[in-house]
Amino acid sequence: MSHSPPPLGAATLDDLVRGYVSTADHHACLHCATRFARGQVHPDGALLLTARGAIRHHLAQAHGGPFAALIARGKAAHGLSDVQVTLLSQAGAGASDAEIATALGGRALSTVRNHRHQLKQRAQEARILLALLTLMESQMSPDSELLTFHPALPVDDDRTRIHKDEARALLDHYFEDAHHTVLRRIPKKEKHKLVVLRQLVERFQPGQHYTERQVNALLEPAHEDVAALRRYLVDYRFMAREKDGTAYWRTDG
Repeated sequence: MSHSPPPLGAATLDDLVRGYVSTADHHACLHCATRFARGQVHPDGALLLTARGAIRHHLAQAHGGPFAALIARGKAAHGLSDVQVTLLSQAGAGASDAEIATALGGRALSTVRNHRHQLKQRAQEARILLALLTLMESQMSPDSELLTFHPALPVDDDRTRIHKDEARALLDHYFEDAHHTVLRRIPKKEKHKLVVLRQLVERFQPGQHYTERQVNALLEPAHEDVAALRRYLVDYRFMAREKDGTAYWRTDG
């Protein structure tokens, strides 16, 4: 089965610094679809690596390390100017202010030091912003909270910005009963589909593996098109499966 890299928006600061996210089953690179299963030995040439060793080796070999991988994401991800990227890259490599000034085309040392100061100021502002957002979320009423999705979800945009009260309204709309067990129809809009799939995956126990027949049996009471529901659960990473379809399991297990 092919994988998508985990969305950066779901990564913690520690994840971003390490360059990968960890689940109970694997370590997954934040910058490509590579992942390494835990509890297995991963050969790399003459090396025999644990999953953690393999993901670190992969980051170094394929992306030049977590620092280079984040820089390579471009301005859309980090918001840094070309000058700031050069300064950070040079400083990260151990360059002195004089060497950085040369790399910037012969800028004055005072210019380099001013850019350093601005970056430190931005870091301080970012920490305060994160603190404010954390405090804001702690004060929000339950009805105004956003719905949460598993970290492996392959989308991270407006389609996943769903308030809990909006999600309840969508479930009431698409399901025939108050307990949200029988679907009237499968949603076509992706945002609505995510809400329905999030509800359907609760029929499966985290950490448990299911045969395709068992998956069908649990989904059939919801809708007759069990093949579509099963495919959507896998496509949106609510569930994973073996390549031959012999086993299915929840990705958040």
